[in-house]
Order: sequence, then structure tokens, then C-alpha cells
Amino acid sequence: MLAKISVCYVLKFNKHTFLNGFIGNYNVYQWIVMKKTINLIALSSLLTSYSYFCSADDGEIFFNDKLAPAKPNVIFLLDVSGSMAWYPYADNTRTPPKGVSSRMDILKSSLDKVLADESATTGIRAGIVKFSGSQGISTVVPVADIDNGNQRQTLRNKVQDLKAAGGTPTVQALYDVGQYISPNTGSKGPYHATKLGSSPILEGCQLSHIILMTDGKPEGNNYGSQVANYIGAGSASNCSVVTQVNTDGSLVRTLDRTLGQSSRNYSNETCGRALTSWMSRTDQAPKLEGDNYIRTHTIGFALRNQNGTQPNGSDGKNAQNFLTDLAKYGGGKSFEANSDETLVKAFREIISDVRAADSPSASGTVTVGEQARYEQRTEVFYSLYASDAYNYWPGNMKRFKIEYVETPLLNSTKKGQRAVLVDKKGTSAMSPDGTFYNTASSFWSESDGGKVMSGGVLEQLKSPADRKIFTLQNKTEIVDLKANPTASIDLGVNDLTEKNALLNFIRGYTYNTDSNALTVADKKMGDAARGRISLATYDCITPDTSGKSDVINCLQLDQVALLASNDGFIRGYNINTGEAIYEYMPEEMLPLIQKLQRREVVSFKKPRYYGLDGKPVIYHDDKNNDHYINNGEHAYAYIASGRGGAYIYALDISSRNAIKLAWQIEGGKGSFSKLGYTWSTPMLGKMKINGEVTAVLVFGGGYDKSPQEEDTQSIRTNTKGNDLYIVNAETGNLIWSASNSNLTGNMSYSIPSAVALVTDDSEEKLVTDIIFGDMGGQVWRLSIDNAKSNSTTQLSITGKVIAQLAGSSASDERKFYQAPAVYETKINGIETLSVNIGSGFRNHPLNMVIKDRIYSLRIPKNSTTQTIITEEMLGIASSDGQSITGDLTNGFMIKLSAEGEKVITDGYANFDRLVFNTFIPFNTDKKTCVPSTGTQRTYNYDLTTGKSLLKTAYISIGISALPPDVTAYCDGRYCTIISDPSLLSKEKPLPEGKDKDAFLVDTGSGTFVKTGSTDLFDISAK
Repeated sequence: MLAKISVCYVLKFNKHTFLNGFIGNYNVYQWIVMKKTINLIALSSLLTSYSYFCSADDGEIFFNDKLAPAKPNVIFLLDVSGSMAWYPYADNTRTPPKGVSSRMDILKSSLDKVLADESATTGIRAGIVKFSGSQGISTVVPVADIDNGNQRQTLRNKVQDLKAAGGTPTVQALYDVGQYISPNTGSKGPYHATKLGSSPILEGCQLSHIILMTDGKPEGNNYGSQVANYIGAGSASNCSVVTQVNTDGSLVRTLDRTLGQSSRNYSNETCGRALTSWMSRTDQAPKLEGDNYIRTHTIGFALRNQNGTQPNGSDGKNAQNFLTDLAKYGGGKSFEANSDETLVKAFREIISDVRAADSPSASGTVTVGEQARYEQRTEVFYSLYASDAYNYWPGNMKRFKIEYVETPLLNSTKKGQRAVLVDKKGTSAMSPDGTFYNTASSFWSESDGGKVMSGGVLEQLKSPADRKIFTLQNKTEIVDLKANPTASIDLGVNDLTEKNALLNFIRGYTYNTDSNALTVADKKMGDAARGRISLATYDCITPDTSGKSDVINCLQLDQVALLASNDGFIRGYNINTGEAIYEYMPEEMLPLIQKLQRREVVSFKKPRYYGLDGKPVIYHDDKNNDHYINNGEHAYAYIASGRGGAYIYALDISSRNAIKLAWQIEGGKGSFSKLGYTWSTPMLGKMKINGEVTAVLVFGGGYDKSPQEEDTQSIRTNTKGNDLYIVNAETGNLIWSASNSNLTGNMSYSIPSAVALVTDDSEEKLVTDIIFGDMGGQVWRLSIDNAKSNSTTQLSITGKVIAQLAGSSASDERKFYQAPAVYETKINGIETLSVNIGSGFRNHPLNMVIKDRIYSLRIPKNSTTQTIITEEMLGIASSDGQSITGDLTNGFMIKLSAEGEKVITDGYANFDRLVFNTFIPFNTDKKTCVPSTGTQRTYNYDLTTGKSLLKTAYISIGISALPPDVTAYCDGRYCTIISDPSLLSKEKPLPEGKDKDAFLVDTGSGTFVKTGSTDLFDISAK
């Protein structure tokens, strides 16, 4: 019997559906299929931490210069009209005396600060164009790479030479800059005009951004006719904004006469709006491969009165409305600024968006986190996130549903059942390219699709004052995280004013040290890039029509979805409403708040900070076997800090609305001196301790960050992480550690992966074996003899290395970051553990040196004397996957042939097959302009023959994030193996197999039998 993380099953027998959460509670299913017994425990861990800084991690894929398109062009389009010499208030049109800053003085100061900040502006091509009625429209500094030569200093110097005079021909300026950017030739737009110099566009897929800063309404805008002709509108009266681009490239335009105006020249302002919308939707360089668009951002400066007001109908209000429209239709952002500080912030925010928009993760395709499922239901929860140029990445969680539809079977006239994803209305939610349909409606929302900042639990967040945000002191003492806290809390700052501002910020207010000037910020929660959802079940809200309220038949359960995120919180959500019941931040996470507020720029060389980085594991001591946490029963959520630090927390979630801290472990202290960054997900099982059946957690020593991670040859003796721990699940007390035992062989390398647990056939499902890999390319097996445990013998464990699969050369320095997928079977009549594991430098996915592998090892179940397996003892799959050379006695391996190809997510082994995803770093697709982090290859092999079940060795797709873990959804007799989200699309056929279906498994008919107190189920073949 075996236990493994990242397994998802939907088990539907007779009229009921039973599914094991992709990251579900402690749930065990026993299958007897084709005379093979498999016991799967799907577990998860919830990661919490103090926010340590990571010097390298898998997030580097989002900031790899080799993956991004050409650097974006940024044109600072600056208003130098006469009013720029006035006071910085809309109601003061005088020139200030010497020593008092004018609008122009503030512009020079603020833009210089932005340009001088290399961390905020690196990676762009920048230039300056000025405009006014008397000075005309001219290039101050041509666009060039800001990081090359003297470009940065030239920009700073030329800004200081600007002078104020003349009117404000805003629309003409936009028209001239648009013609400057386009390199195209012809008589119809887009085409290049040489007035401002040579086009800055260098290649396809290169975005250009106009940052328009002006202090007033547009004047001298007699360019409506020219703009109309340029964009194909014919006349100024027909200037229409572009609202849609059809699949054939044609534009849908809307003539909107309801738009307000800020000057008397209405048609010209309408053409200005039409121009920015057209530039953002029309390829400005059609002769280049890959589309090139122009996005328009606007800053309205000094448009408010000295007292901060901006009355409706005033010139300032009308001007700001016009600027907002230009950005809205131009695909950019609009800001107001009234001081040096706010103008700096506006420039910084826009440049941040410019840089993020051109990073691989922000191409309009939202990164989808791993699915999470709860047993006995069909709900699916997705953790969504998007990368950002700053530390604070946005996240969300949405709920969808799995349905099962008929699908053709290979070599059969019968139909099978495959899993597909649908929205709350029952319509298809997943497109064939693996992204959500924009029209899909997740639960709690309408037509929000895969948008990170729309719908989901984010939309349901309460107002800042009403959110239940807190930390815990002394385990049970709740301390509200709000200004002027009654208890002493450590935020890493001493100033009380700043502390209050930070607490207001984390609640959802805009950061402001003036507590009397609070404004509500846009709703935001941190990402859960590695996170998954676990569900705690408390009651039945709506029984079925016959009054049955058991967990199987209940129509609506009272469940809380637990999700940890990198803003430092573990949140509990009501799955029926999407509302957050509580938002808990451990004390060690509190200093993270100031780091999030500072919005530090992240890059390949400066990775982000992490908060709670992982997967909840829930243990429920279900004494009355009703599957509800009730009647005084205990339930716990276990949280390991992952990339955030060296902590493991246990939260008491026995009460739905009042969680408590049960215990915590801190690495580097006491019995856990070797515990490193707690990457290893705690795995839940049962063992006999001093003769008593006891719930335990098993986890590796984690990650040691002391070796040089940039050095490919980083396999060396570790001082942290080279241990394995077993603790009491209820108390956290250490039961056993490898460093205090007499194992055969030294445990010299850190263990960042989760472990696989193999269990026996007893009612208690006791753990008999622990199998895991380490950073030295070794695979270990520890055996537990539960029969020897008694009042004097606490726990009997023996073990050793069973495989050594790394070498001394740089290309052979293989590492195991992922848990093995273990499958119990019979081979030639011998009970065998099929141990399937892939190597890959997870913390440096862009590494191109190491030659990685997928291994399928065969370990006799009842023997502990087997010779250590090396590569020379394994069969080798051919490059096309259709044959194998060598002896299969000890298993086989698949050599990953592409440069940099590696395994960095969990694979799957069941039903006599292994399915693994690999990752290959890749470049931007110039035909689609989709920045891709790389290629995903999926291998689907027969565990018995060592040959591919596909017509080729693998199938490939382009991806914009790391590959997902492989999982499966099962309904009745059919299981759908899911290697990427696109396989859940109703419109996409499953990939064909060679001789049989590769991604759809016929398990045979079965009978469902409920057998245990911890959601234990037997499926017995008829």
C-alpha cells in the first residue's frame, strides 16, 4: 500500500461521486484493480514562514531576459506649455517667486528621480518628446536603451533644459508620436513620419508606450481630420473608438457621443480617444513578424485646487476625464499628481506596468495554479496568480466544477467518460489552449474567467474595517492587526506612525502615514504560486430531498477552504459564498508587511520575498466516523514555511470560526538543528509508537541554502536539510530522526521533497515504508516494523540508500526535488514497489548543464537486501519511446534529450503507467508574441514494458509558467489523467495512444465500500 502527495481521484460508484482532493484531507482509497492493490493517501501541506530572502528560486523563469521580447519603448511625452511655469494648483495661474517650485520645477525634479533609479527603469528603451503650441512638437532625446552608454544621463540632463511656453496641442502630439513610432511605409495608417526621427521599433513583438504628462485641457487641437484619415475613420465626425478586434483582424468601432469634453473642440477630442484605441489594437509594424502595439498612459498634473478639490465642470476635472479616457481606450493607466511625491509615484507605477507587461508571465494568459479537489464532491478550486515587477504579486482563488462526458475509446465502439471543466452555469470553462474562457462564470462571480483581479474570493473581500485580520500570541490570544493595536507586535519598525500606516495598508487601505487621510485601495491578496486548497468539513447545510445529511448525500456542505499565500496569510474561505472567514498571519510573518508595502522591484538577480508558500495538510480525528468536525473532535492544519523559512506550524481548526496555534517547530533549534527551509511537505500517516497506533507527520530536512546555488556542481555535503523527521501529529513532539539513528549509509544531502509513504493492509493502514530522494541524486527506503513497537521499543526503523543516480561530472550532478510516485504491483510474481522519480534543478529551472532523467526503479517489496541501483543496471528507453535496450530487472530510465530539460513538478504512477511532465526553457514565439517560459513535454510510459503509450516518445506544448503536477480525475470505471489544464477542455480531444488510450483508463467496474474513520474507502472489483 502506498501514500503519495498530488493525487486526485473522483470515485463514482453507483449513484455517488467520491473524489479525493488534489490536495485534500487525510483520505485513503484502496483500489483492487486487475488484482493489484493500491492505497493512495492524498495529502498536502500548508506552508508558513518568516520571510527570508531567497537568492534564487523557480521564480527566475519570469525574469529571464532570454525569454522576453525586445525591450519595450517608452516615450515620455511632456507638456511644456506656458502653464507649466505656474504654481502647482489649478486655481493659481501665477508664476511663483524664486525659491518656490513651479510645475516645471516639480516635473524636472520628479522625472530626474525616476530616471536616476536604475532598479526601477532598467530594461527599457526610453526617449523624450516635448510639445507646446509655440515650441511645437519635437524630440528632446531619441529613444534608445536606457542601460547603454550615456542614454540615462542624457535623459536626465535634457529634462533640466525644458522651458515653459505656449499652448497644449495634446491630440496633435499623440498623432505625431504615433507616426514616429511606426516604421511602416504607405499612405494609410500606420505609417512613419520623419518629423521626430527614426522609428524606435527594432523587431516584432516589441511594445511601445507613450507616457503623456500634461497640466491642462487640450488646446489647439485642429487635427481631427488628419487623425481621422490616419486611422481610417474618413472624417472627424466619424472618429470611433475600437472596442474589439475580430479573429480575421478587422476592427469593431463604436461611435460614442456620450463621452465628455474638456475643450470646445469636441470632434478633435473624440479623435484623440479614437487614436489611442486604434494604436493599442492595430499592428504598427505589419511588415515585421509579430505584432507591435502602442499603449498610452496619462498623468494629469496640477489639475486640483490648492485645497485638494476638483469641482465637476471645472477645467481640471474635464481635463482629467479626457486623460482618463485616453488611457482607458489606449490600453494604459491614468494617474493624477499634485506634488513631487505623487508625480514620482505615477511615473514609477507606469514604468512598473511597462516592465511587467513585457515579462513572460503577463502576456494576457493568467498563470493557473494546481487544482484542488475535495473527496465526494465535484467542486474544483483554482489558485490563480500573475507575476509582477514588484514583490507583491496578485492572487485569487476561484471555484469551478468537473463534469464527465462521453468520449470515443481507442480500438472500441464503446464510449468512455472523461473529465471536463465547466463553470457555474454548466458551460465549458477551459479553452483548448489551457486558459479559462473569458466568458466563463466562476462560482460567486459573473463572466470573470481567468482574470486574476476579477471575481473569485478577491471580489468577496470585505471592507478594510470589517476584515477579520489577526495574529496569535501565546497560541490562543487573538491580536487584531489594526492601527493602534492593544498588544505589542513586531513589524520590524519602531516608529508608531509608520507601524499604524503598515497595519492600515495590510487591511486594504492605501499606505499613508496620515491616519486621517485613509483611502480604500483596490482589493488585493497575495499569490499562492505553489499553494493549493484543502477543505475542512464541519456540517451539512442542506440535506437531500429525502432528508439525508451524511457527507455523501448532503447537497450543500459547510466547508472552509484553506489557502496560504505569499503575502503571509493563511485564509479560511466559506466555499458557498467565497467570503473570508478569517485571515491569519503568524507572528514570524509580520515583518513581511513592510516589504510588501515598499514594492521593491524584483528581477532575475533579485528574486522576490516569500510568505506562506505551500499546501495545507488537514488531519481530522473523526471518532464518530461521520466525516464532520464536530462533537469535540480535533482537527489540525499543518503548515510548513517552504521557501519562506524553517518553520512548521500546527493550527487547531477544530472550531470553524476560532483557530488556535497548537504547536510549532523552528529549524535550527533543539532536536531540529538540521531542519532547513521546510520545502518538504509533511506527510500524514499512522505508525505504532510504543505499541499504540499514533498519527504522525513525516517530512524531510528541507532545503539547505548554504551551497552555491549558482554553481551547477552544487552536490556536496549539506549542514542543513540532511535529515528526516517523524513527529507526533497532535503534539509536535519528535518521535524519530535519521540523524539519531543507525541507518546504513550517511544522510549527507538535503531532502527538499515530500516523501512517499507505503502502508499495509490492516484496518489502521500503518506505514511500512518511507521512500524519498535527496539532493545528491540518491533514493532512500526506510522500513518500519510496527510489530516490534511496544512499551519499551518506541519505533523500529531500518533503511538505506537503494539507488545512486548522480555522477561527479557537471552534467551528471542530478538532484531530486520532487516526491517519488510509488506504485505497488506484481512483476514476474514478485511483490514489487515501482518507484518513479524525475531529476531536475527545481531552484534553477533555467539551468542548461545537467543531463536529467526520469527513472522507474523496481524494488522487491519484501526484501531489504537489494544491491544499490545505478544507471548501468537500468534499461534505457529509445529516443522515440518505441523500444528499450538493456535489462528491466531493476527498472528503466528515460534520458531527457533536450538541452536544459528537467523534471520540476510531481509525476504520476498508477494503472501500470507513469506520466511525467518535463520543462525546457524556451524563447518568445514571434508569430504569436506570447512570451513563453518554455516547453512542457509529457511522457506517458508503460511501467511493465518501459515503452511509450503514445505514438511518439512525448507530446509537447508551450507554457508560460512551470508545468503542473500530473493528476487524475475518476468517475465510475474511467479515470482521466490530466497532464495540463487543456486536457480538461470539452472542445479538445484527449491525445491518442498507440495501442490503447493513453490518458483515459478503464479501471473495470467496482463497488464502493466505506471502511474507516479517516475517510477510508475500499473499491473492490466485482
